[in-house]
Amino acid sequence: MKTLLLLLSILPWQNLLQEAKQHYMNYENDSCAVKVARVKEYCKANPDEEGVLELCADVENVLGALSQAEGQRDSAAVHYGNAYNFVMRMKDRGKAPMYCINLADILRQAGDAPRAAQWLRRALTLSDSLSTHNLDCAINTQLGQVYSDLRNFTVAEKYFEEAEKSCEPGSFDAYFLANARGNACFFNEKYDEAVPFFRRAGEAAQQTGNEFNVRVTELNLGECFLSQHQLDSAATYIDASYDFWSKAEYRDESILTAIRGMKAGLALEKGDIAEA
Repeated sequence: MKTLLLLLSILPWQNLLQEAKQHYMNYENDSCAVKVARVKEYCKANPDEEGVLELCADVENVLGALSQAEGQRDSAAVHYGNAYNFVMRMKDRGKAPMYCINLADILRQAGDAPRAAQWLRRALTLSDSLSTHNLDCAINTQLGQVYSDLRNFTVAEKYFEEAEKSCEPGSFDAYFLANARGNACFFNEKYDEAVPFFRRAGEAAQQTGNEFNVRVTELNLGECFLSQHQLDSAATYIDASYDFWSKAEYRDESILTAIRGMKAGLALEKGDIAEA
């Protein structure tokens, strides 16, 4: 009876958190923040029952995503760490590897490669102990990214190859892995090898119906062709990418700045100083 009453009391807050997540998916960050703050107050006011702990972990994960979207990496790392701590107090720790991945991602973005790698290896250990290997592709892909950032492309390739073994074709993981491998080749100045990976990433993004990721791969292809001085191909992708991002409902100024830089570089390659 106690468990049933607890579940009934938590249900409205779970629904409210789902609404907050939907706001986040629609780039309505302010509305998301308001609702997730209400759920967090409920968590703070209630005892550490299993159901409440799960809700608290989920709340912290959403707060981490919000902070990450706003470029507040330190805050995001704290929230993802809190999510991990909550789930490790539960009997069911199935989501622990996912929270490790999220924390590793923000640490990698902040340039803390050693700690990022540490959390990813913890995720692999947890996946083994829990006998849940659905995240192995994502974990190994991120480890490949970490070593690519460190310019250790040999070790990065080993993790990418390991990721390929458990990657489901046409999934987000397939996009993530192909895009990461393309970036590694690009950073290693192997532009001709990067192109097939970016094309594969684009195909996977189309299969998942994620237009954002489709447009990211277009941008990557444009930069690859520009780096190889294939100006017509570069112009096709760069102009299409600029046309999309300049008109998108959700404007990402960092992406637009990058595209403008590429358009300037393209104009310089063509000798059009005024356009550059």
